[in-house]
Amino acid sequence: MIFSGMVWRLSIELFIPVMALFVVSRIEGGGPVVVGISAMIALLTKSLFQIPAAAIADKIDGEFDDFWMMFLSALLSSLFPLLLLYVETPTGLYAVQFATSASLAFSYPTFMAIMTRHIPPKKVGTIWGTYFTLTDVAGAIGAALGGLIAVTYGFDTLIMLVSGIGVASAFLYIPIYHFMKHAKKRAPGRG
Repeated sequence: MIFSGMVWRLSIELFIPVMALFVVSRIEGGGPVVVGISAMIALLTKSLFQIPAAAIADKIDGEFDDFWMMFLSALLSSLFPLLLLYVETPTGLYAVQFATSASLAFSYPTFMAIMTRHIPPKKVGTIWGTYFTLTDVAGAIGAALGGLIAVTYGFDTLIMLVSGIGVASAFLYIPIYHFMKHAKKRAPGRG
């Protein structure tokens, strides 16, 4: 799971540093206000959807629902940026940000729940510290590469790479599927 997180973070950070440049050069009327509203929509959407997403995942016993929510939301959130290839207006940009962030909201809590359940109790801090360190390093590499790729090959190539690498990171979850825990059977008469 740590490696998939690194690959995912690298894909996200490829585009983040050049997002404002993309908006200014490709979106009609794009400027600081459009960039700010776009970022606000992304952050608020993810924030508002995360708690209901986590509640849905917690309500269903076992980990298979968590796994499929994590996998499918990671996959969808990696495919939505491809729509940026066709976006020309602030409204279109905002819609892509909303869709991407709404799907991401289902990925974060399920990822964290699954990973936390499978960490040995005396290593929780160390494992999470390692995870955040390695994903930050991957993100830093992605940020540097994203700028270079945008300048050398253009935004379209960069967007396709972001989506392609993001999809690959979602499929890196598949090997952990057989580690998922089944729901415990309830005794008769216990709701």
